[in-house]
Formats: sequence, C-alpha cells, structure tokens
Amino acid sequence: MEHLQFSLLCSSWLNTLMLLWMLLLVHLVLQQPNGCFACVEQERIALLDIELAFTGHVSIADPSSFFSLWNKSIECCSWLGVHCSPTSKHVRGLDLVGITWENMMFNSNTLNISLFLPFRELRNLNLYGNHFNSCCIPSDCFGRLAKLDINLKFLDLSWNNFDSKALSSLATLRSLKALSLKQFWIEGSFPDDKQSQMQSELFINTLSGALSKLSKLKYLDLSENYLNGSIIPYLGQISSLKTLDLSWNKMDEGFDLNGLCKIKNLEELDISYNSMNANIPFCIRNMSSLNYFDASYNQFEMNFPSSIFENLTRLEFLDFSNNNFKGVFSFSSFANNTELKFLDLSNNCRLEIETEDLINPLFQLKVIDLANCIVNKASHSFPTLFSTQYMVQYIDLSSNKLEGNVPLWLFVNKTNLINLTLRNNSLGGSLIIPSQSTKLVRLDVSNNKLTGEVPVSIGLVFPNLTYLNMSHNLLQGVIPSSIKHLKLLKYLALSNNNISGQISDFVEELHDLYVLDLSVNQFHGHLLPNNWNPLGISVFVFVVNNNQLTGEIPTNLCNLSSLSYLDISENHFSGNLPSCITNMFLSVLSVEGNNLEGNLPTELCYTNGLALLDLSKNNFFGQVPSCFNLLTQLEYLNLRGNKLTGPFPNAFSNMSQLATLDLGNNHFVGHIPSWIGTKLHLLKIFSLKGNHFDGPISEQICNLRFLRILDLSHNNLSGHIPSCLHNIGHDPGLDFQFSIMIDLLSPQVSKAPHQEYITYED
Repeated sequence: MEHLQFSLLCSSWLNTLMLLWMLLLVHLVLQQPNGCFACVEQERIALLDIELAFTGHVSIADPSSFFSLWNKSIECCSWLGVHCSPTSKHVRGLDLVGITWENMMFNSNTLNISLFLPFRELRNLNLYGNHFNSCCIPSDCFGRLAKLDINLKFLDLSWNNFDSKALSSLATLRSLKALSLKQFWIEGSFPDDKQSQMQSELFINTLSGALSKLSKLKYLDLSENYLNGSIIPYLGQISSLKTLDLSWNKMDEGFDLNGLCKIKNLEELDISYNSMNANIPFCIRNMSSLNYFDASYNQFEMNFPSSIFENLTRLEFLDFSNNNFKGVFSFSSFANNTELKFLDLSNNCRLEIETEDLINPLFQLKVIDLANCIVNKASHSFPTLFSTQYMVQYIDLSSNKLEGNVPLWLFVNKTNLINLTLRNNSLGGSLIIPSQSTKLVRLDVSNNKLTGEVPVSIGLVFPNLTYLNMSHNLLQGVIPSSIKHLKLLKYLALSNNNISGQISDFVEELHDLYVLDLSVNQFHGHLLPNNWNPLGISVFVFVVNNNQLTGEIPTNLCNLSSLSYLDISENHFSGNLPSCITNMFLSVLSVEGNNLEGNLPTELCYTNGLALLDLSKNNFFGQVPSCFNLLTQLEYLNLRGNKLTGPFPNAFSNMSQLATLDLGNNHFVGHIPSWIGTKLHLLKIFSLKGNHFDGPISEQICNLRFLRILDLSHNNLSGHIPSCLHNIGHDPGLDFQFSIMIDLLSPQVSKAPHQEYITYED
C-alpha cells in the first residue's frame, strides 16, 4: 500500500513536472514575435548583409537607427522590419523604410537586388523613401527575383527614382498584387515644365508596358508623379484593379476619365489634387463595386453629377470638396445608398444642396461636411435630415446662410459626435444644450446671431472640449463658473460679444489653454489674479484688446514663458511696461490705446523674434533706446501718439524687415535721414505725421518701391517735393493704390500744383 502510494506520488509529481515543462515551452513560443524559436540561419546572415549594404561604409553611422537592434539578438524574426512565417520560420516580409534617406550620398542609393535572393518565401518588400536611383544590373533588376520563383505579392518603391530599365523589369513580377510608385521619379526630378513633360512621357511609356503584364494587380498607387492624363487609357486595360490612386498629379489638361470606366470592378478611386477641369463621365455609374471616390481639390465646373450615384449603392466614402461644381444636388440621389459613411461636398460655393427631399435615409453618416455651399436655398432651414444620423462624428455646415435656432436634436442621441462647426451663418436665439454629458471635442458657432448668455452648464455637458469658439455673436452676461470644468480646453474664443465680468475669475483654472481670445467685450477689473503663478501653462496667444480692464500690467503675466502673441490694446492699463517682458518669447506685442507711461524699457530690445510692436496712443516719453537696433526681425513698429523726443532714431537703420513704421504725433525733431530709402527698402507704410521734422525731403525716399502710404504731413519740412515721388511704388509686379500726404501749408515749402494729395493706381 505504501509502495502504491509512493508510486502514485511519483507519477503525480512527474505529471506535474511535465505539465510545467509544457507550459514553459508554450510560454517561450508565445514570447517569440512570430511564434518560432529562431529564423533560418542563412537568412539571418543575409539580413546582416542588408544592414551593411544599407548603411554604406562601416564608419558611417546608421542615420535612422533602424538597425540598432539587429545585432542584439540571434532571433532575427524579432528584428525591426522583419516578418517571418509562423510555421516555416522563413522571412516573408521586409519593411526597409527610409533607411538611406540621410545617407544617399554614399553607395546605398544603388539597389543590389541580389541581397534579397536568399529569401525564397519573400512576399512583401517595402523600400519606401530610400532614394534608390538604379540597380546593380538595371536591365534585369526585379527580374532576378522572378527567375528564382520569389513570388512577390506586395512591392513599395515610393520615394525612389529608379531608371527606366529597372522600371521595365517590374513586368516580370507576374504574381504582384499591390504596387506603390508614389513620387517615383525616373532618373531625376522635374525641375521645369519642358523636362517635366519629357519625364512624364518616359514614365508613362515605360510603366504602361510593365503594367500590361501584371494581370493579378489589384492595388496601384501612382500619386505625386506629375503624370498627365495620357496614362488613363493604359490603366483602363488593367481589369484586375481594385484600388487606384492618381492623386497629386498634373492631369489638368488632356484628361479623360472615360478610360477608367473599363475597370468595372474598381472599389477605390482617388483623383484628388489634380486641378482637373474636365467632366466626370456618366459611365462612372457602372462601377457598381466602387466604395471610395475622392475627387477633391480639382477645378470641376460642371453641373453636379447626381445621376451617377443611383447605381453606386456600395459607396462608403465620397469627397467632392474644393471644386467649382454648380447646379442643384438633392440628397434623394442617395436614396439607395445604405453604406454611405463619409460625405464631403464643402467649398463648392455655387452648388445648391437640397437636404429635405430625402425623408428616411438608409445610411448612417459618420462625417458630414457641407461648408461653404448653398444648403436649402429657398428656406435657409437647418437640415432636418441629420436628426436621424445617430452615428455621426463630424458635422460642418459653416458658411451656408442658415437661419433659425440651433436645434437641440443636434446633440441628442448622437453619442459619437465630436465636432460641430456652424460658423458664418445667421443662426439666432439662445444656444440650448442637452442636460446629459456628451463626447463633443470641438464646437464652433462663431459669426452668427446668437443671443442670451453662454450656457450655464457648458462645462458639465461638454467636459471633453478642446476647442470652443463663440466669437462674433450677440452674447451677453458673464462666463459661467462651469467653464472651469473644461480641463482639456486648448482654444477659447469669445471675442466680439457683449460679455462682462472678470477674466481673473476663471482663467487660472484652464491649465491646458493655448489660445485665449476675449477681445471686444466688456470685461473689467484686473487682467490676472494677483496671487496666481502661471508657470508651466503653455498659453501661446493671449488677446483681450478692446475691453474695460484696469490697473497695472501684472508681473505674473511674464511667467507665461510660452506666450508668443500678446494683445492688451484699447483698455485702461496704467503704469509702466514691466521689465520682465523679456521672459516671454513674444513675436507680437500690442499695448496700443492705454495709459502706460515712462521711458521705453530697454528690456524690449531683448525680446528675440519680435515681429510686431505696437506701443501707440500711450504716454511714453524720452528717446527711443539705441539698443532697438537689436530688433532686426521687426516687420511692424507703431509708436504713434506718445511723447517721444529726439532725432529720427538711428537704431531703425538695422530693421531691414520693416514693412510698417509709424512715428506720427510725437515730438521728434531734426532731418529725415536719407538712409531710409536703402536701409528700410521693404517699407509699405511710412508715417512721420505731426512731429517737428525739418529740412528737405531726400530723393532717396523714392527708392522705397514697395511703398503704399507715405504721410509726412504736419511737420516743418522745407524745399521742393521730389519729382520722383510720382513714380514711387510703381513696381511692375505690384497692384495697389499709393497715397502721399505732405503738409504744404508751411511757407518754407514750394507748393507744386495738385500735389497736396497724390494717388496713383496701377
């Protein structure tokens, strides 16, 4: 009995040990990326040969760090870009993307196709972005793979520029099902129109011969190749195609889509970004398998081809945006479409769209973009059709002259809605929002006629908002406290309303804010909370101009170290401009129309990158600091309406990028320097009005050939007005009106007839 128990115990222990061993074995197998223990040794050595060939010489570092892990493990099936068969352990796919891009000045831009011959089960080869320009054996480049029965199914040669012989050899890859030749340049780029046409013809002639042999090809990407329409008849002969991408070519002339109608089983067609102005043929309706059709960003001017959609019942994606379609399109054309999910007809400003003719649509759209069209022209009513679109994620109906209220059903039962854009319409009334929380991320109702207040519960109902734009409406009241719950908000624009209250009541709660625009309202009080330290907050744009804000500019504003654009103009700020202003990397600073005073702080000289500086209509006094010569990137400088003194600042001679310089209504004295005509040669607007400048007007000022407005009035100038002012601003490449205003009432100036106000028009 004891012996039996011992035997059973041993047997149980052995079974347990065996089970643990099997579990460990399964675990090790599962840990292998491709379910195998090790790749084939011969192929591992071949992969290391590829590494050496792609990185060039051993002294050259791997620029993309692609091969950094290739030598760390014997298990090559786990290496980046290597895909093995889980059963045979052979390499089935290689993704060698963009490895030689930074290293193409070495021998790595010549493809040695023999590197891939050891991989007898290779099916997918991706060489995207390596800038190869030739094969070692050009006439038999890819043919060597076919001779060894390496049956490639997928080949991506995008962003390379093989010669025509290598391209011809693609004809030998009879098993190929997918071919990508995106931005595939033959023997160089296309620097001019003439050479572009020659290269395009060479590409088309060579490619058409190769493609005619690929009878199993289903996917073809020829985008970004400067191709013209002459390729179309050849493509029509590839009856096996399912997907064809011709986007970003130059098919504006000689393009006829009729040839594509022969590919009756085509499922995806992309002809976007081609500047096409021909017609979309009626025969497209015969492509009954078509589910993706993108014709956006062209110049189609025909009546909208509504009739073609009656047979395209499998259509899921339709983008005809950014064209010049005209006529009337009715949603009833989609009566038979049950699969439609993406619809973009935006930016066809002459296209009339009627939505109310289809009562019970069979489709459930995810994306609806009808911006900048003419929706429901007769009634200007909101499309009630969309009340049944419960799966919708994106709606854009901006710039459609829609009237009435924003319907509540836009939010109800649309649990996936993340974007709602209704800007530039005539929608009125109060914005009514649901009581339940939604997933909405982006809400834009700007440039309408909305009244009432910002919804009280907006922060609770839309807690996921990152973008909120309600500017240019008729809103009033205060910003509700619930806005503090918008913890993800990055863009807040409430400008051009009649909203009041204090900014300091809510701004410190919006930690992720990038853009804040509260301009042209009735906000009052201090700009920021007194004890708030905004360190770590990444506000880039802070605009609160034209309000009723008071007090000094707070120094804690300078802790917004990421701030690039600051506009606090037309308020009632007083005191000095804080010296800590250099803590910010400002490109725009406008404090126009306040009650600021004191000398211009020299700290302004060290605001690197400042392009616009507006200190006008304040009480600054003294001379312009000489260190202003460090502001070499300034394009706009306005010091009008202060109490500044001294001669014309020599510091400005270093501001070669200036396009606008306004020193009007100050107390500057002395001569107008002649170097303005050469050192400030980009000036378009130049005003010295209302100062005490004297002496003659230098003829060098006539060198300002971009000048549009010159105002030297109300000074003490003397002498003659240069006759060359008649020609100023007459640049052959410019088209604008040029105005000169010079005070000629002073007796020291010789008055020339008809020159008090001179206008030239090109």
